[in-house]
Amino acid sequence: MSDTHTADAPAFLSPAETVPQSLRDLLEEADGCLQSRFLTGGTTCARRALEVLLGAARAEGDNYEDRVKSLREKHSVSQMLTTILIQCGGASEREGAKLTANVLEVYLVAIKAVVYELYVLGPERIQRLQYVRRLVERLDKTVAIQVAAPGGDLSAAGEDPADDSDSGSAVTGRRRGVPALARS
Repeated sequence: MSDTHTADAPAFLSPAETVPQSLRDLLEEADGCLQSRFLTGGTTCARRALEVLLGAARAEGDNYEDRVKSLREKHSVSQMLTTILIQCGGASEREGAKLTANVLEVYLVAIKAVVYELYVLGPERIQRLQYVRRLVERLDKTVAIQVAAPGGDLSAAGEDPADDSDSGSAVTGRRRGVPALARS
């Protein structure tokens, strides 16, 4: 097995506190089974963890594959991850299925990567966007409108947009706008 349980392992391999306890427990149990080479138990726990994740993510579809694909559509989960989940999940579908240790490791890592995207990166993205939105809302209304409009002139009120002396390009005569925002 690779570096999934070493000090230099990526952070997403240890589910964050924001992940529901039931999901963390299943992932921990699957990891323990993998480490002990209880591959049937590890496969079952990983599959259950994915089912819990699909339910929590409100994945839609008539079958397993469609539900996993809806993660990509609803939550922008990468195609590589959904393909792994579809292939490994399909192999783990039947009662008593047992993935090989290497395949089970890949399956678990893919599940944890999706969990990280949904429970850590998603909320962080929302926080970043809310912060930027608050900053934009504090701007003068005309500047805020210009920020929202593609190609809008971002010069501070009262500045001559044709004056390129401090922030424009001498070659194109176009304004870059960022210094003007910083001064407003």
